[in-house]
Formats: sequence, structure tokens, C-alpha cells
Amino acid sequence: MSAQDVQDLTKRARMFLRDEKYTDALDILKAALELDAECTAAHNLMGIVWSRQGNGKKALTAFRKGKILDKDNPVIHFNLAIALETTGQLDKAGPRYRAAFRLHPGWLDAMNALGLVLFKQEDYKAAKRSFSTVLKFDPANTEALNNQGLLLWEQGRRKEGIKKFRAALAIDPAYVNVGLNLARALELTDVFTPALEELERLADLFPGDWEVRSRLASLYERLQRHDEAMDQAKAILEKDPNNIQALRIEGAILGLRGNDEEAKNIFERIMGMSLSGGEEEDSFRFMMVAPESRYWLDLTPPPAAQLPDPAAPKPASTHPGAIALAKARAARKAAQAAAETPEPASPEEVVEVAFEVEVPELTFATEENLADRTEGSLLDLMRYLMNLTKALPEPILDEFMHSDECVEMKYIIDTLERTNE
Repeated sequence: MSAQDVQDLTKRARMFLRDEKYTDALDILKAALELDAECTAAHNLMGIVWSRQGNGKKALTAFRKGKILDKDNPVIHFNLAIALETTGQLDKAGPRYRAAFRLHPGWLDAMNALGLVLFKQEDYKAAKRSFSTVLKFDPANTEALNNQGLLLWEQGRRKEGIKKFRAALAIDPAYVNVGLNLARALELTDVFTPALEELERLADLFPGDWEVRSRLASLYERLQRHDEAMDQAKAILEKDPNNIQALRIEGAILGLRGNDEEAKNIFERIMGMSLSGGEEEDSFRFMMVAPESRYWLDLTPPPAAQLPDPAAPKPASTHPGAIALAKARAARKAAQAAAETPEPASPEEVVEVAFEVEVPELTFATEENLADRTEGSLLDLMRYLMNLTKALPEPILDEFMHSDECVEMKYIIDTLERTNE
């Protein structure tokens, strides 16, 4: 059989995987790997199948084999990161998400996922940088806005968090996760009417979303609107007879109505289902994208987002990137003016004006090297500084490549290149 046969098998496996026919997909992929043990696509899909079947150990093995075969493929790093995250290895997942973004700049799912991993590790400063990076590429990215809302809420900045949820909903009113988060945040701050209105709006949009209906039933119950709470609970139980939250609501309302025996039977049934206190609280958790929902089937990543055109007119901004760009433009003019005088500005003066963002990794650059480069132009100098970063150790390079400073540095270089055209 030929390479085309192996490619056809992987295509069939993708179809089975999309249809959630995991056993069929697994059989097809095993056949593909018997023909070509070094088929990266087959290893990648095998990892996803094993992950879907709950076998995290085999999933990791498959993705790691794919990474050995194609270490520069961003999809392999991305899917390996997801498998690491879902098996609780957050410290190892982060560097893989960074590698995916470094290999495919503008893959916003990778940056959002990295931010959530850092958020779970309570590294809030780094998580904020990740979400801010996403919004530099796409100011209307609703997931990043939702994630920022979660971060602000966790830091106790509740009003700011609610504003982020509202901003995301203004862009996409049908984004269920952020709608649930807004309703939950309002409820926790005792602002019940807007919370109820948001849940009712979501229930009208998505009548089959039982997470929405369950939270709506609970809020009706809390507001002592028992008939409406019971209607919602019964609708949920028709589709999901073992929905614990709906059963609890039904039992509580039956007890209030004097149907003690029926209420007792329901609560005994709940006890038999081994409900822990944490599970009930988890049913009202804030919502974020589940890592396993991000798996990418093809080895080719999605189109990369692009930074906004720096030549486009923009309002005055106090953002650090805008400030850095303004300083770079001013420094370029100063350098041009200095070049026309007998005593040009020193390298130190040009660098100090051009880029005041702190980048500790660049301290190994020598005064002699900088002097050589500034004999050309400011653009040459900026390119040279960016080039120096390639000598950094991989963990530090990964951190720098997704940092605000790196994005701003590229932004300045791109602007200067456009100016020189």
C-alpha cells in the first residue's frame, strides 16, 4: 500500500472521530500505523482518540511520539499541552502552549489556553499577559474578555469582572459561557433581577441547554418562585432523569408543599447517587473553555490572527505598546537629525529613547556591538536586538516570545519597515 493509502486511512479516522465512533477510529489508525509507523498525523489522531476514551496515559504517549517525529509542528505541541492539562500536569502544559504559539504566532486558542493554565496555577500576572496578548491581536475576542472577567473576579475586582462579561456579551449575545458567568456574578453580588433576566434570555435562545435551565430553576427557587422552579426542574428531568440539581429542587419544593413522603424518596435517591458537597457547588461554577474541546484534528493549524495594521489611524492611547511606538518614532527622527550633525547621538541615547521596556534577557549585548549597529539605522538596531533573543535558552525564549515586550518590539519594527518603504 502507498503513502496515499495511509493518507486515506487517516481521513477516514478523522470522520469517525468527528462522529464520536472512537472504536472504529482506533481500528483505522492502528492499520495506518502498521503501514507507516512514522505517520505523525496518525499518532496525533490516536492521541485524541485515547483522550476521548479517558486513557490519558496512552494519549500522552501518542502525542509524544508525534512530537519526536515533527518537533516543529505547532499542532503536536498544542494537543500535547491539552493532554497534559487534562491529566493535571499544568506545569508541563504551559511550555507546550507557548511553543505552539511561538511556532504559529497568532494562534489565539493557544494563547487563551496558556492563560487559563496560568490562571489555574494562580499566576495571575502571567495569565493577564496572555489574555492581553490575545486582545492585541483581536480586541473583540470574546473568550479572552470572558477569561479576563474570571481573572478580575478571582482577584476580588468584582465590578471590573462583571464589566468584562458584559463587554463579551455585547460582542456575542449568544455566548452561553459568558452569559452564565454574568448571571452567576450578579447573583453572588445580590443583584437578582438582571441575573434572572440574563438566564431567562439564555433559556429562550437555547431551550435545550440543561445547564442554563438548571441554573434558572435554582434562581427561581431562591427567589421563592416555586411553580416556575418546578416547571424547569421537571423539564430537565424529562431529558435527564438523574440530574441531581433538578432532583434536589423538585424534592425541596415537594417538601415545602407538604408532600413529605415524595420528598423523602427523592432525597434518599440523591443520597444513593453519592453526591458530595463539592459536586453541588461545582454545578454553579464559573464557565471557561474545557481544554479537551480544543483538540485540533489536522496537522495544519488554523489561520493565524494578525496584529492590527499599525498604519491605520488610531485614537490616542495610554497603552504601553502605543507609548513605546511613539517613543520609537521620536527616536527615529532624533537619529535622522543627529546624523546630519558632526556629533551623532551615542548608541546609549538612541536605545534609551527608542525602547524603555525592561528586557533583562538582552543585557549580554555589548556596547561595542550596539555601536556597530547604530552606524546604520534605528531599524537595524531594533532588528539586531530582536536577533539577539534567539540565543536565549529555550524556556526563557518561550517566555519572551509570548510576552508583551516581544509583541511591542515586533510592532515597532513593523512600523519602521513600513515607514522606510
